[in-house]
Amino acid sequence: GTETGIVGKPRYMAPEIVTGKNMPDKLSDLFSMSVILFILFCMTHPLEGKRSLAPCMTPPLQERLYGSEALFIMDETNNSNAPHPVIHKNVNLVWYCLPSYMREIFQKAFSQKSMLENPNARPKEIDWIKALVRFRSEIVQCSCGNEIFTESGKPCKCEKCGKKIEIPFRIVFNEYAVAGVADSRIYRCQLGVCRPEDALKPVGRVIAKKDKPNMLGVRNLTDQIWNAVTPSGKSKAVGKDEIIPLKDGISFVVSDSEIKIVLERGYASFIADEKTGEAALIDCSSIYIWDKVPQSRGNASI
Repeated sequence: GTETGIVGKPRYMAPEIVTGKNMPDKLSDLFSMSVILFILFCMTHPLEGKRSLAPCMTPPLQERLYGSEALFIMDETNNSNAPHPVIHKNVNLVWYCLPSYMREIFQKAFSQKSMLENPNARPKEIDWIKALVRFRSEIVQCSCGNEIFTESGKPCKCEKCGKKIEIPFRIVFNEYAVAGVADSRIYRCQLGVCRPEDALKPVGRVIAKKDKPNMLGVRNLTDQIWNAVTPSGKSKAVGKDEIIPLKDGISFVVSDSEIKIVLERGYASFIADEKTGEAALIDCSSIYIWDKVPQSRGNASI
């Protein structure tokens, strides 16, 4: 390519930098980050498919492979740089196991439009944060220690020990749901439009009682007053550090975004109010009210 005075490896440079059309900027940095993320997920470089299997990687070939003729290894419309079934077996194994939203953001990052036509079409920092937070939020741990990926927080089976992962509750956002399990977090970026600097601010956390791990609640980590509403329409203001119990049908609003708690079909609502059967709200400034016996706050997993 054109001599720019830039020192680096073309494998991690954006095509417009490899060809010398542009100098490095924020958009080229986003491309480099996308390459690293793809390698971390799929253990294969996103542009090194069949076209990279040349006996000798000469400078002109590098310029075409990473620059002027860059082509995503998993491109949906052109398979001329598709992965080799043996040499690139890692990406063949991992790619189709990724959730659709992760495949979509990689497809956008390495599309012909974003690589060769318009760098502004690349996913922005906030897009990656949202996708990665969702991905992490859909991972739960089995009692055997294995980490399991759940689809929208639904119960699943551990492929290591064969045990069913019980997930009675889901926390439902506008675009997707996550498992309502102890230590799950709710982040600002899961609630809609936000600034990148606010994206990873935790707004809620699922906690459990140590003596009754099935009793879960969402602690308000913000300075906002949440308005929690039961299916029958009863409402309660929930302040900072107070807790909304995970009970079927309760909804609450955070940063103008509604969050719903849903009980998976097939699970008994064993924490419903014994007298009315309704998922009554609890004043969780005193977490011991969950079992009506005064205890120290230290008995709860905070």
